[in-house]
Amino acid sequence: MSQKGLPDGTKTGKGSLATDEIKEMWTKAYQIYLDAEGVPFDKVRDRTMRISAVARKMGITQKAAKRRVKNYEGWQKRINPPPPKREAGPRSGRTYNRRGENPRV
Repeated sequence: MSQKGLPDGTKTGKGSLATDEIKEMWTKAYQIYLDAEGVPFDKVRDRTMRISAVARKMGITQKAAKRRVKNYEGWQKRINPPPPKREAGPRSGRTYNRRGENPRV
């Protein structure tokens, strides 16, 4: 996919929708990612080794494998957004200032 677009004249790029075939590729890549061996105590090396396994099994570059895994994760995040964060409460349990006055009154 170049910036000129596809052979049929349609442009692709930011904001274009993924087809079902592309989503299947993302799903396959992510399943390989989950099944791959990794380094349990090092997050960075774990992810790198898993993405390398995806690239080897699918016969693509590491950059493309990483993009497919990231696209799958982003797709799932948009489908099932995380729960909203709780409202922040007071920073400490102290409600009075040093002079013994309540500043919130």
